[in-house]
Amino acid sequence: MFKTSPKLVFNKLLLLIDEHSTHEAERFKAGIVTFINVLFWFPLFHIALESFQKFMAFGFVSFVASVSFAYFVMPRNILPWIALQGFCFLIYLWAFLPLNFQDGTSDVTAFAVLLLIILSGYFIYEYKFNPKRSKSMKDTLKETLRAYWLDALDKAEIRTVYTENYFDHIWSAYRQEWRAFHTEYHLHELIVLFGRLESKFKNPLAVLFAIFFHDIIYDPLKPEKNESKSIKKAQKFFKKAKEYQLGLITDTDKKDVFEAVFDNLKDEVLAIIDATKGAKAPEDNKDAQIFVDMDLSILAAPDKKYLGYCRQIRQEFSHLSTDIFIEKRAELFLKPMLARLEIFTTEFFKGEEEQARRNMKGELNNMKPVYAIV
Repeated sequence: MFKTSPKLVFNKLLLLIDEHSTHEAERFKAGIVTFINVLFWFPLFHIALESFQKFMAFGFVSFVASVSFAYFVMPRNILPWIALQGFCFLIYLWAFLPLNFQDGTSDVTAFAVLLLIILSGYFIYEYKFNPKRSKSMKDTLKETLRAYWLDALDKAEIRTVYTENYFDHIWSAYRQEWRAFHTEYHLHELIVLFGRLESKFKNPLAVLFAIFFHDIIYDPLKPEKNESKSIKKAQKFFKKAKEYQLGLITDTDKKDVFEAVFDNLKDEVLAIIDATKGAKAPEDNKDAQIFVDMDLSILAAPDKKYLGYCRQIRQEFSHLSTDIFIEKRAELFLKPMLARLEIFTTEFFKGEEEQARRNMKGELNNMKPVYAIV
């Protein structure tokens, strides 16, 4: 198992709260939900002064209604809103219980309400609207990915100044200006899936390295060469990492053992990356099969997220005219994928098959409307 830490867990929580909130549309929706949130909760305090039973009943209904509204408006941000609503409900409950609804509590209650509204507003502003926070969230994402990278280096026993600093090269590669989907956020989504499926892999360390290297080269002008160039990039890294590490080992027997283990790891990483070419893994390589399914999991995303993915891909191929892009997208990707007996080949993604096919068929049948406004 890969190690974790309180700081890493906290970073993951911040990333979850901030997920997909950088788009203006999502910020607007966040504002709507904030307004509805206040409308739901504010009458609660007046009712609470009359009856604790009414307070509990209205509180429960308000919680469910507000969370439901958040779910339908911003399905990708439901968990943070559940946390926020739950937090508010517990605080309000704590604030009212000691007062026993005696005379003179209205002033105290009003002060508590005002304080909580201010705190809630500050929380929402900081994590949804503050541009400085947006920058810091990118820093949090970088720290989280770096933690996984360093953990992989430790497990492979190749942690040196060269390999540590190599993460900055990976980070820069995934943040190239022409990328829209194949970015650091794509890396993070794969890392999240990796965490869920880690126990299913024969060699989780090889899979983790493959996550970092599989799209390290991404050139929309020559997409057919991306995988082969990514493999060459990984080979160059592993070659140098091996040289540096062997220079630190003095015992001959230990060198031989390290080389054998390391070469096996490298070969497995390269095989997994190679499987992403054509999105078809060999039947005898379970790790590669799971990894390919992970990489294709965006195809089974909820409708709004899938639409965003389509437009991000279009943005990456903005050098093509809309008509040419639609033709190539249909002939080179959508139709071949839909012609497969199975899009996902592992048991862990079987339940996603129907949604993936529905998404791709919808895209194929509505390509001009989907890409006309990009």
